[in-house]
Amino acid sequence: MRVFRDGRTTQKVNEIQHARAILFKHPDAIVHVGTDSQNKRRCTLYATVIAFRYGKRGVHYIYHVEKVKKVRDKYSRLWRETELSISAAEYLTENGIGVDFIDVDYNDDERHYSNRLLASAAGMIRGVGYEPNTKPGDQPACRAADHLIN
Repeated sequence: MRVFRDGRTTQKVNEIQHARAILFKHPDAIVHVGTDSQNKRRCTLYATVIAFRYGKRGVHYIYHVEKVKKVRDKYSRLWRETELSISAAEYLTENGIGVDFIDVDYNDDERHYSNRLLASAAGMIRGVGYEPNTKPGDQPACRAADHLIN
């Protein structure tokens, strides 16, 4: 079971009830979902974030951090980020919460390893009905996820 926390207070929240309350109060908010990962000494941390962008007035987010046995294969670790983001977006959508973007923290510069996954991840995200948000675009969910695990 995933436990999401409020980015300001670290209190546990129900992601559906929380999203509904935010969107009721801010119906023009744009919903982003994104995941980032980081290998630590003996484990891999995945942070999945649901971010609510209030135009140019800021972002509020809720998050879930998952700790798993260290994933040594970089491709597998990065691909899991896409899977976790899609899973969270699907859960929101199934419960009536519209997701505007899935943030993908893969680099469009071919010198970076994550570039190898960019086209496949964007295709998969589009294939299940979401819009991928890639660099150099504004990625509030991935930026928050990165902050949480680094």
